[in-house]
Amino acid sequence: MKLHTYKLLLLLFVGLLSSCEEDITDKVNIDSTRQLVITSFISPQDTALIVRVNKTQPAIGKTETAESLLISNATVNLSNGSQTIKLTYDPIRKLYRARATQLPIISGRTYTLTATTPDGFSTSGTCTVPALNGILIQDLSHSVEQITYDAGPDKYVYNRHTFTFKWQDAPGRGNYYHALTLREFKENFNNKTYRMPLDAYEVEKYFSDENQDGGTFSTSGQYTTSTNENEPSPNILRAHLSVTDRHYYLYHKTIEQQRETNANPFAEPTFIYTNIKGGLGVFAAYNQMQRSIVVP
Repeated sequence: MKLHTYKLLLLLFVGLLSSCEEDITDKVNIDSTRQLVITSFISPQDTALIVRVNKTQPAIGKTETAESLLISNATVNLSNGSQTIKLTYDPIRKLYRARATQLPIISGRTYTLTATTPDGFSTSGTCTVPALNGILIQDLSHSVEQITYDAGPDKYVYNRHTFTFKWQDAPGRGNYYHALTLREFKENFNNKTYRMPLDAYEVEKYFSDENQDGGTFSTSGQYTTSTNENEPSPNILRAHLSVTDRHYYLYHKTIEQQRETNANPFAEPTFIYTNIKGGLGVFAAYNQMQRSIVVP
């Protein structure tokens, strides 16, 4: 009796697995359709207009190399509504480009990017260059703290520098920001000038005034120097603020969110923002402003 019951339960279990497999197979729908991926950011401060065009990695099958995904025969046009220019493929840099003087990028104007290929792909994207008026960088400050690191029998002493700046939001319109801090200095041993971003680990880089219209925002960065007299001096600390459109902000924020959850198998997947019709990617605009201070 027990053996009969066991066999019956085993048959039911196998049948259940078969039905589950059948249901999942029926519902899984992997879209393997190839698409164009467009990436371009425009700014009034740029000297070149740059567009990257490639195709998506296949969802199933053999993984292709980055080189094979490049598109070199697309027709890429950029328009401001009254004038249109064609960007030329650069085989060295593997992107499409044009001189910014051919189509000046102007604050407040709307631009449309289109990319088509001989095999029938057609994509487009639109963005408006944000304005800088009413936005003000202020309160640049530098502080230094001497840190002693105790490593068993040895102790190391170094200086930790913190550079902070604030900016005032322009009220009455939606604003988005990308904030960076940079250090520029000349090395004594080779007399070369270096410019590098400050350490901003776990510091917010992208901001929206959605819940803080007209408010004050701030960011900071850090760098270290030794306590000897051979450290380069002076240092130029630069506050870089990009006023961005919504497309730029959402694209970079979703990339950040994907990176934060990428190592967690239980995290909800994050889909990268796109504003490209007929494909994937982003066409976005930003407008830069900066200030700097000189410190020892």
